[in-house]
Amino acid sequence: YPYPEEELHGRLGQLRSHIAGLPEDAGLCLVTHCGPSWTGTTQVTGADPNSLFPSPCRGPPADWVMSGSEAIASLVSAGETQARAFLQLHGHTHQGCGLGRLGSVAVVNPGSLRYTRTYAVVTLSRATGHWRLVRTDIRELPPAEGRAEVSQSQ
Repeated sequence: YPYPEEELHGRLGQLRSHIAGLPEDAGLCLVTHCGPSWTGTTQVTGADPNSLFPSPCRGPPADWVMSGSEAIASLVSAGETQARAFLQLHGHTHQGCGLGRLGSVAVVNPGSLRYTRTYAVVTLSRATGHWRLVRTDIRELPPAEGRAEVSQSQ
């Protein structure tokens, strides 16, 4: 999003070349709208993709929705990115909030302030010249007083 997968692969080629030119201790944090496919942070398993509230599962895994990007997964899983990145932050999949991994890269989806009322607080550390993710907290906003809640079906 907002590009078709085929176009996104091409557009990310220049970024991939730039990443390859960085020093291996660059401590790269990638921030994208959509996350990499095939991580838990891009799977929609519940009936309502905009809710964390109890709802029935969509059915067997074949019925689940994979909302991630193959192009971004290819970028993050590439050797040059694995050697230089420690974190990939993304949104897009409201129900997929949490922490996942793609190889050595931590993948964090904070969720949606509007729908899941969640956000992420990440704690980073730089030791011996290398950045690393120390902790990830997914937090939920308290209900807003005097304001109608967003409908679960939106």
